[in-house]
Amino acid sequence: MNILASLAPIALYLVVLKAMDAFSFARWRKLIGCFLWGVVSVFIVLSLSLIWQKTHNGITWQGIWISPLVEETIKVLPLLYFISRKRVVFLAETLIYGQMVGGGFATAENILYLSANSHMAIGTAIVRGFSTSMLHMGCTAVIATLALYPLLRLANKEKLHRVLYIIGTLLAFVPSIGLHTIYNMQLLPPMIQLLMTVVCFLLLFIWLSYINERLVVKWLDLSLNSDIQLIASLRDGEFVDSPAGQYLVSIRERFEPLVFFDLCTYLILHIKLLVAAKSQVMLHEAGLDTPLSEEEQKAYREQYAELEALSHRIPRLGFILIRPILNTTNQDRWAIRRLCK
Repeated sequence: MNILASLAPIALYLVVLKAMDAFSFARWRKLIGCFLWGVVSVFIVLSLSLIWQKTHNGITWQGIWISPLVEETIKVLPLLYFISRKRVVFLAETLIYGQMVGGGFATAENILYLSANSHMAIGTAIVRGFSTSMLHMGCTAVIATLALYPLLRLANKEKLHRVLYIIGTLLAFVPSIGLHTIYNMQLLPPMIQLLMTVVCFLLLFIWLSYINERLVVKWLDLSLNSDIQLIASLRDGEFVDSPAGQYLVSIRERFEPLVFFDLCTYLILHIKLLVAAKSQVMLHEAGLDTPLSEEEQKAYREQYAELEALSHRIPRLGFILIRPILNTTNQDRWAIRRLCK
């Protein structure tokens, strides 16, 4: 009963996230993988702790900050990998994955702890379950989102990505390690500590969700208008007279006729898919999701397959030269993959 009571907060929290449609953009395969990694992380931390004691004459880790540092570092590793490989491009998405990792960690930790302390009262088990669940879910989610944030703010400055990723990641650990350390110090009564943990991470989640919303709106507003203008010029036969068309004409002599044709076809397909993908995102944000018909899904998949085939035929120089027209972001790629999945 104590174990079930300690796991109830995690289940309740996941139900709330589902009711808020928080999983809509997340991939279930990644969600399950993140939860399982959280479970595995507990045993990795436990193994490292035992190895430390064995190699240091039974002495446990010294310092109240070492345990939080080790735990948070191991938990967040797959999320940092996703960010570095551009598999995660939205703060809200990263927030959910981080919470799933923390939920898996808290689940395994609570089961092990209560199995070793079966005499614990059920009320104490519930309080501890809430506290540790919010702590681990919150700390991991905050580290991941803060590591992603600087990359989103300077998405077009590719040369700075590696430097920003390293600096941003190191700084992202500071608030979570600090909060985890203060929690471990147990300076307050359990109920007060639980309340402070919930309030603190709730405010952080609200702030990060607000920042994510602003970034998504900016991404949609700034790029969708230019994409629609390009589509209109293509439809009306005025593309050559547009700035983008004139730029393409200026670089035409650099390529063989067939290569230049592939380049123009790639550009047109990419813009069409991107406009359709962003439209779906806008409908979702407005709560007006409209499922695509089988014919539409088939058509988008075929266009995406053609786009992939063209990308292998076009030389790297071609993509470099059309970058001023097709300045594709990680969010753009994510939206197209979501549309054509």
